[in-house]
Amino acid sequence: MSTALQRLPRLRWAAILGTALAVLALTVCSLELRLARQGFQPNLSDSVALWARQRQRADRLGSRALLLVGDSRVLTDLDLGELRRISGLEPVQLGVGEASFLPVLQDLAKDPKVSGTLLVNFEPQELHPVGDDPAAAYEAQYHPSRAGYDWDFADMEATLTDELHVHLRSYADGARPLTSLLMRASGPPARSQYITVLPDREELADFSLVKEPALYYVRAIRDFPTWPVPPEHATLEEVQATIEYALVTLRPADPLAYRSQYSHLAGLVAAIGRHAGRVVFVRLPRCGYLQLIDDRRFPRRSFWDPLQDLPGVQTLNFEDVPALVAFRCPDGSHLDKGDKTAFTRSLADALQLGDGRR
Repeated sequence: MSTALQRLPRLRWAAILGTALAVLALTVCSLELRLARQGFQPNLSDSVALWARQRQRADRLGSRALLLVGDSRVLTDLDLGELRRISGLEPVQLGVGEASFLPVLQDLAKDPKVSGTLLVNFEPQELHPVGDDPAAAYEAQYHPSRAGYDWDFADMEATLTDELHVHLRSYADGARPLTSLLMRASGPPARSQYITVLPDREELADFSLVKEPALYYVRAIRDFPTWPVPPEHATLEEVQATIEYALVTLRPADPLAYRSQYSHLAGLVAAIGRHAGRVVFVRLPRCGYLQLIDDRRFPRRSFWDPLQDLPGVQTLNFEDVPALVAFRCPDGSHLDKGDKTAFTRSLADALQLGDGRR
């Protein structure tokens, strides 16, 4: 035996290690229990890193991929497990909240490894992204990170990390255990966490935790190109009146300003077709004031019908499918988590995703 080993104290290391692990487990459980009493729920925070892992899967899966592209409704309305079961394809969640579908679609069209089926939520206003579009930012950060990086090892490590974090309140919304201990455990009760982000970036929206109809009215106001301003300390009735007056004065967008973008879309679809992929444009449900805003600002005849006329383009508008029209959006724009499985089933049936076609 070496001299160094002989100098080590002869202690009951198994008991010491066991005690340390027991103290750690007790600390974690105590913190989790305290956070639960404060109203915090386990929840991942969406990020470029989460999105990038899904984007990398699009290349690896090839023709087996079902790529989901669009805004926050792609994230909340579609049940990935149900899509996988029905279609036999592997869903890849590439939606980005409050963003245009165009930057992601353009990137996929340039990538010869992309040969799967693309399901794209089409919104006419997203043909002209405004300001710093989040999807463009995700793309810009994703490509430099690919060079010389061991994505297989990163995927494995990140997946295991996410599987741990998604079950612990200490990491809710991207927090760290020390932050949770110092600021959350002894701070005010949690605000309503009605959106839950899963490791595959699917989102669950629990509108039972939301104060209605306040959120619905806020979303409606934000959907106008120029936000109408209700009176100070307005009642819900006054807010409603403000929205309805703004609807009366709302004018349609100019179709000529969008014409070149439809030709651009046709080119992107053709490029993906050359990779042996295909693109399906869908319009996911909108309800109430938000649907009225869409109808007035982007009339179907001027903005949806030209999309249908593009060569090689497959489309589906929820308004044309009674089973899809029946679903209610509590905030006017997103489905509750209790409806998403049934909605996904109805959408897959309308698209014939389960009939063996690609």
